[in-house]
Amino acid sequence: MLTRAMASAFLLITAACATAPSTREPAAPAGASAPSEPGRTLVAAVRVEPLTLAERSLREQGVAVYLSSRMFNADLAILDDTGTPRPYLVEAFPQLNTDSWQVFPDGRMQTSYHLKPNLTWHDGEPLTADDWVFSWRVYSTPELGAIGRPMSVIDEVSAPDARTIMITWRQPYPDAESFTTRDAYFPALPRHILESTYADGQWDAFVNHPFWTTEYIGLGPFRLDRWEPGAFYEAVPFAGHVNGPPKIQRIKVLFISNSNTALANMLSGVVQLSADTSIRTAEVSILRREWGPDGGTVILHPNQWRAAFFQFRPDVLTQPALMDLRVRKALAMTVNKDPINEAVYEGNSLISNTMIPPLTETGKAIDRAITKHTYDPRAAEQLLEDAGFRRGADGIYTSPSFGRFHSELATNAATDNEAELAILDHTWTQFGLEMQQNVVGGGLERDNQLRATFPGIWVNNTSVGEPALLNHMTVRIPKAENRWQGGNRGGWSNPDFDRLADAYATTLDRAERLQQLVDMAKLQADQLPAISLFFVTQPWAFVSGLTGPKLVAGESNMSWNIETWEFR
Repeated sequence: MLTRAMASAFLLITAACATAPSTREPAAPAGASAPSEPGRTLVAAVRVEPLTLAERSLREQGVAVYLSSRMFNADLAILDDTGTPRPYLVEAFPQLNTDSWQVFPDGRMQTSYHLKPNLTWHDGEPLTADDWVFSWRVYSTPELGAIGRPMSVIDEVSAPDARTIMITWRQPYPDAESFTTRDAYFPALPRHILESTYADGQWDAFVNHPFWTTEYIGLGPFRLDRWEPGAFYEAVPFAGHVNGPPKIQRIKVLFISNSNTALANMLSGVVQLSADTSIRTAEVSILRREWGPDGGTVILHPNQWRAAFFQFRPDVLTQPALMDLRVRKALAMTVNKDPINEAVYEGNSLISNTMIPPLTETGKAIDRAITKHTYDPRAAEQLLEDAGFRRGADGIYTSPSFGRFHSELATNAATDNEAELAILDHTWTQFGLEMQQNVVGGGLERDNQLRATFPGIWVNNTSVGEPALLNHMTVRIPKAENRWQGGNRGGWSNPDFDRLADAYATTLDRAERLQQLVDMAKLQADQLPAISLFFVTQPWAFVSGLTGPKLVAGESNMSWNIETWEFR
């Protein structure tokens, strides 16, 4: 059994070389400069270089890129600090049972969105409703692998005039009011830049068009000024931003994959903002201590659901026993989450039993309904015996059907991830379920096919809330046919879950939708396609000269109001 002392020891062993910053002056990474002149350039650090600056990529990012997504993009709506949608590029949201949101007797719907006047792209070209019509064509192209809800329930997107987007739906769709905010299904794309390449039908050329990276043209508060691949990008205010230009004159974003290096650069003053997990919770206490009361602020944003996902594709699964629900439950009931939270996350993460935090009425209703697989080794032993397993002479469980239990246990390379993996490996192997650690790094953690064909268990973060739950739909299984796009990477498929998800997507009554959401969460918890671990907090650290960032709801972006930030 893993004690708190043992858990702490695992973290200390892992962090001995990776966490403690050097006492010497750190060398700045490529692209860094001396501390910027106050009021001019804000230097930020992120852990991973974005694959694209677009709000919705045609290649999955593999990691969260909140800062760049917000800096360069704007959509019909935006989630504010409470997680509530606000009109952004539109004058108002459609209202049910008005001319802007009509439901027809045959079940079809039509919604209209009226753009604010005088909107332009970063290059000065006018933004029109036709840019959404073009975007719908792009994201609904099967060869580009982006089809999913609501694309499959949209019959047509049209532009009655330059400022009006009209969507005709094949069936009721309750999130039509502000659907582009919650799931970014098809944000506008610049037709004047991409249409000729799209028309050629050369899909690899389209996906690799420089628009998506070094020549990005967006609608957000900042526009791209320079991108040095592997090092940094720089952005300047966009004078035509719908809410006015931002107050910060320039932002330079460094790509620093090592959290120890990011911490050292924060302490030296080279970097003034750490975002997108460039530092980890293990470094937070060091940063706070070295800064003292006046050096800066660290905000812990609980925006990620962390879970151990099981593989369900029989052609890649190397331990078929994981298909047995009793075995999955036994694995879940041997994980003592509290010591892991203390050792790896310094107690800053929240223990989770599902992907929807019990902080709202919806979350509380789900928490009351779901099965909680709490720590209970004795019950786990009984489940394994019921599944035909017996302990061998070496303490490892063996069964006549599956042989000696052995499974790969993988995660992405990062200080916290590796410390956590060491604890899980020790816990399960000590219990009699042998694991083989696999830390995936060197860019492979962004290989969509690899991430979807892991042979055993993958411990990973996803977004919190409803999107994380709906990722368990069969339609969201990545495969070659959809260019390995989709959040259901373990390949779990359940017809009852799909039926509930389909009903949820077409039900307009809020009470009915709540019950469908509860039923989906309960089914997911009962069938256990993943062991729910934590709501992981993501540190955002910034110096005292930067004002504006504050704690926001888990589903919101910490930089949602970046145009109002000031740096002195």
